[in-house]
Amino acid sequence: MENPGTSGSKSTRRAVAVLCGASSGLGYAVARVMARDGYQLVIGSRTPEAAAERLRQETGGAIIAVAGDLAEPGTADALLAAAERCGGLDALLLNHGGPPVKTFVETADDEWESAFRLMVQGPIRLLRKAVPLFRRCGGGRVVAVTSFSASAVELRRACCASTRATSSCTWRTSRSRVAF
Repeated sequence: MENPGTSGSKSTRRAVAVLCGASSGLGYAVARVMARDGYQLVIGSRTPEAAAERLRQETGGAIIAVAGDLAEPGTADALLAAAERCGGLDALLLNHGGPPVKTFVETADDEWESAFRLMVQGPIRLLRKAVPLFRRCGGGRVVAVTSFSASAVELRRACCASTRATSSCTWRTSRSRVAF
């Protein structure tokens, strides 16, 4: 297997990864591993600067922080523009937080809308906009993080289960239709 931190036969440039929700938790853990493996990272979250600095100190890696909310249309453009400045896109991690833990009735309309924008529209928008860049770079890998609640519904996680199930269905249908 080739070193994942280089883009192999594509060129001699360092491989570039865009990671969403990378300022803490699973996203941060993935960023740490990828930085140690030699990837140049574009990390996105609402407040990525402190995480980017920690990653630089821990790994010595090249880390670019992009502040933004995945629910906002401009965030996808900013993340991909940063990747282009790095030379391309080889990997994409679609990761984000979730909505409040509430029942179906307790969840207000604005909470449903907010969750849908963050957990469905935002990642779909980013993936759709990333496809041309992946194609120009000769392909790449996408990992979409979801939750057990996409298939194991809990009463107090109605909004989370609904939006994650929608995302999961979208990833399953898109992977067979999007060829890099």
